[in-house]
Formats: sequence, structure tokens, C-alpha cells
Amino acid sequence: MHVSGRVRVAVRLRPRNSEELSTDVDFGDCVELQPELKRLKLRRNNWDSSTFEFDEVHTEFASHKQVYEAVAKPIV
Repeated sequence: MHVSGRVRVAVRLRPRNSEELSTDVDFGDCVELQPELKRLKLRRNNWDSSTFEFDEVHTEFASHKQVYEAVAKPIV
């Protein structure tokens, strides 16, 4: 739902870069996206985590067009 004058916040987990791909870094160890709930959870260890809610949550598989359509197009 769009409310005029309200700041909307979106997050997109970026795709892994070549260095991260070559070292097989796994974002899943510390970042858990929950797009259907519009949440992101950052895990510091097995017992400690922080959860953040957003207006839009996009995975690393979202295209630039998908992000634009959801985030920028409504305000342009």
C-alpha cells in the first residue's frame, strides 16, 4: 500500500561478486531474507540475531527491472 508523503524503505541482497564466488562465501550463514514477510534477519551467531522489516525485500536473484518496477517507477 502506498501512502503519500511516507518514506518507503527497500532492501536487495546483492549478487555475490567474483571474489565471493571463488571463495564460496555463503551469505546464508549470516543473512536470511524473508521476502514474503518483508523481513531480513542478520545472524551474528547461533543464538543472537536481529530482524528488520522493510516495505520491499528483494533477493539476489531479482533483476534490475524488477527492483525498478517495485521501488523507483511508482515515484518517477
